[in-house]
Amino acid sequence: MAKPLRWSMVGQSHTLRETPKNRHNCAVARYRQRIIRQLDDGWTVVEQEPVSEPDPPAPPAPSLDVRLPRPGETYQEYLDSFGIKYFTAREVTLLRRWGVVREPMRAMWAAMVPTLQLADMVREELGHPVAVGSGYRPADYNTAVGGATNSQHLHNRAVDLDLPTGFRDTSHRVAFADAVGRLWHEYGDELKMGIGVYEDNPRRIHIDTGYRARFWEREHAWPILERTKTR
Repeated sequence: MAKPLRWSMVGQSHTLRETPKNRHNCAVARYRQRIIRQLDDGWTVVEQEPVSEPDPPAPPAPSLDVRLPRPGETYQEYLDSFGIKYFTAREVTLLRRWGVVREPMRAMWAAMVPTLQLADMVREELGHPVAVGSGYRPADYNTAVGGATNSQHLHNRAVDLDLPTGFRDTSHRVAFADAVGRLWHEYGDELKMGIGVYEDNPRRIHIDTGYRARFWEREHAWPILERTKTR
């Protein structure tokens, strides 16, 4: 569960809970307390000090060994239990073209966990928002959007990550591609990680786990993997 940002305002206590919309701002000051007073020209921050709360524990290392959901546990609670920090159950189950949310069967929830752990690592390295363009797809929706018949989106193993508006210049695209490339070198075999790159300067990259280590399209993915080799 995301920690709220708290502040005091003329004796009143207010809480701002992190949402996909304000997540970037909350991440900057998540553990700061603002002491604010009212002056003639409006609210003014006069002091900042750390909140007396411990930092959350480090998230577990990505793994394919994932427990099944407990009885009564929601999909969001399930993802929270693995320390997924930047992505929500709604984001990975929203069928954007149809504007509806459709969750996979509970037995399929575990397949998404290592994929989102990697997505969290990409987001953490970049230090700016990354959107989920597509997550789980039921068969009828996969057909409607022209997905491959063997798409890992059908099995709740895949996400397409998109750079949002404002982060699509060349430097951001290269940093995005390189972050994913380094993860493929580190976790490709262990997590059976697949990446899909559709242009040489991508603003969308597909990530999946649990099927087999691979990459496509070679013309665009290979140069990224070559320049991100560490040995």
